[in-house]
Amino acid sequence: MLFLVSQILCPVFQMLCSVFQMLCSVFQMMCLVSQMMFPVFQMLFPVFQMLCLVSQMMFPVFQMLFPVFQMLFPVFQMLFPVFQMLCQVLVSCACLLAAASCCLVSATGLSQGPLCLYNSSSGPTWGVPLQPLPDRHSGYLYNRTLWSGVCLEPGSVVQWNVVLFSVMGGTSGLQTLLCGFNVLNSLLGLILGQGFCHNKVSPVSV
Repeated sequence: MLFLVSQILCPVFQMLCSVFQMLCSVFQMMCLVSQMMFPVFQMLFPVFQMLCLVSQMMFPVFQMLFPVFQMLFPVFQMLFPVFQMLCQVLVSCACLLAAASCCLVSATGLSQGPLCLYNSSSGPTWGVPLQPLPDRHSGYLYNRTLWSGVCLEPGSVVQWNVVLFSVMGGTSGLQTLLCGFNVLNSLLGLILGQGFCHNKVSPVSV
């Protein structure tokens, strides 16, 4: 009977011993890591002490500056809408410049005509034959007979040039107007908006 009990308990004791060995190895590893980290902690401890001293020295300064921040906070609140309007004016001016540049490029491309293959005195040549010339013609936009008889290749390049630059010029011109109105609105809001908001007439209660 005792032999059977010993046979049953021996594997249990072996498993417990292996678990204990594992725990001992983990503990040894943790001891090694703590030994390795101890010099690091020794090096960082003066830094922490210095930071604590700096924070103790700076605390009265923060206490002195806190009323100043409290006084300046309403000023920041009052200037924040002005800063927003200034940013809006700058962005609107940049958009206005880009739209005006696109409108100018579209108008130039529309007036000069497309780049195409045409018959010149030296044979077929790539160039801009429809651009206005003082001694020949005032431009292809006023003479539709030039649309099909001058450019050989690509096909229908004149119609494509007219449609493309007309659409681009119209949309960029509309964008220029909208950006100009936005700049004017932003400037009026920057100059007069705050005064109008704070000088409203309230009805007199009887």
